[in-house]
Amino acid sequence: MIIKCRPFYLPREYTAILLVSVYIPPNNNNSNRNDALNELYQHISEQQTAHPDAFLIIAGDFNHADLKSVFPKIHQHINFPTRGNNILDFVYTTQRGAYKGKPQGCVLSPLLFTLLTHDCTPSHNSILFIKFADDTTVVGLISNRDETNYRTNYTQHVPLTINGVTVERVSSTKFLGVHITEDLSWTDNTAALAKKSQQRLYFLHKLRRARAPPPIMYTFYRGTIESILTSCITVWYGACNASCRKTLQRIVRAAEKIIGVSLPSLQDIYGTRLTRKALCIAGDPTHPSHSFFSLLPSGRRLRSLQARTSRLKDSFIHQAVRKLNSLPNLPPRPSSASGTTEL
Repeated sequence: MIIKCRPFYLPREYTAILLVSVYIPPNNNNSNRNDALNELYQHISEQQTAHPDAFLIIAGDFNHADLKSVFPKIHQHINFPTRGNNILDFVYTTQRGAYKGKPQGCVLSPLLFTLLTHDCTPSHNSILFIKFADDTTVVGLISNRDETNYRTNYTQHVPLTINGVTVERVSSTKFLGVHITEDLSWTDNTAALAKKSQQRLYFLHKLRRARAPPPIMYTFYRGTIESILTSCITVWYGACNASCRKTLQRIVRAAEKIIGVSLPSLQDIYGTRLTRKALCIAGDPTHPSHSFFSLLPSGRRLRSLQARTSRLKDSFIHQAVRKLNSLPNLPPRPSSASGTTEL
């Protein structure tokens, strides 16, 4: 029996784990044991060809059959000193139990160490770096035991050059109308949207003074104010803090007082568009994020995604999966040919 699995905590060197459970009945005939080993070798070779980067574990009861006769590359790395270094349950693998670095006297050691310390540069003119083959010494003058000057310096990254042109480093950039900062916070984006929306409220006041009917003012609000507040809302609204959300919602409440009708909140708009976009991605097998929306064997819920940080937990994919799982029943997925949906 061969089981292919992929645990959540899996070293990145492997794509999956192949668990092979073997039982060879006791038999005094060597030809029967060899036939069983050859058949086992054939099935495992097919799986290794299909999954070349998988971690192979073979365990079972071989009844004196020599597995290494057909698998010379597998080894038993689990020995028990208390039992005379005997093997328990015959657990074989193709990988060693631990990784080891290169010894200090190895030929590759100076080269690997040089590559490791290549980007280590001094941040002050009075500091001298002395690089040996297997060590690095930092020499600097400290007067009167005062180290404050060295603690105020921050890491200066080496400039990135592409085709002879240095790439400019900025703390924030604007892409498709969304302000993206280096710390992935949405404060700057929220401030820009709030400022632009408040400027449009002035024209809404003008329409009210001109005694425009509420349907006209509502249409103006949808086209000039709400379109700004909800621009790419599925990208940034889920990761916004409470202060940013209140700032944007105040603009919606101000527009409600001017128009005199109830307006949908940003939270409701976000939930609607999040569901629509998630269903569109889940129904499109060609979408790069389609693999994140996988159904459980029951077919009623999506597989939950693990997140170690709150920033990842509040991202679009995780929010979309939780949103679909919160629905009483998963709605039918739209086909990929239905057209694009707005962000």
